Amino acid sequence: MVELRNIHLSFDDTVLFDGFNLKVQQREKVLIYGKSGIGKSSIMKMILGFVEPDKGNVLYKGKELDKNTVWGLRENTAFVTQDNDITGGLVKDFISEVMGYKANKNIEISKDKIVELLEYFDLESKILEKDFQDLSGGEKQRISIIVSILLDKELYLLDEITSSLDNKMKKKVVDYFVDEMDKTQIIISHDNHWLEKDKLRIINLEEL
Repeated sequence: MVELRNIHLSFDDTVLFDGFNLKVQQREKVLIYGKSGIGKSSIMKMILGFVEPDKGNVLYKGKELDKNTVWGLRENTAFVTQDNDITGGLVKDFISEVMGYKANKNIEISKDKIVELLEYFDLESKILEKDFQDLSGGEKQRISIIVSILLDKELYLLDEITSSLDNKMKKKVVDYFVDEMDKTQIIISHDNHWLEKDKLRIINLEEL
């Protein structure tokens, strides 16, 4: 589904990738593991078309990613990051706003599904009536994760999504994405909880 072919990428005088290759098949789950600053987030940005490699190609469903094809990828992708810079407003309104985007208008969700996910991620339903800015970092992260699940996209890009969670919740998040979701996933993290899953193909950037 997604391929990075012979990627060369540098910033200033730092070479991040020199001939890097990655091919992710449909419904495959890949963990890109390594310390901070090694280039994990740059891989996500290249897949989304926000960063262009110095050399090499990024492909989606066999087609080279460019200004004409990148929107097809983005419409079919849920990107979850550790940065929740969402402005104020009720949580329920935030969910409605995301579902109202053009790419998401055909998605049908039920209140029962929302409640089910809130319960799984240890959140009470009354959180829907709270202002997003009044939530803790962990609560914001879990709401973002829940929204991504509701989007039901074919490709999930998960960028350090367990960073603000305690160990119990980290395990629940990892279990849900790896064991419950039959979706293509590219995960970047230095969280050891992901390493415990044998369903993940692990790419350790520190060993390349």
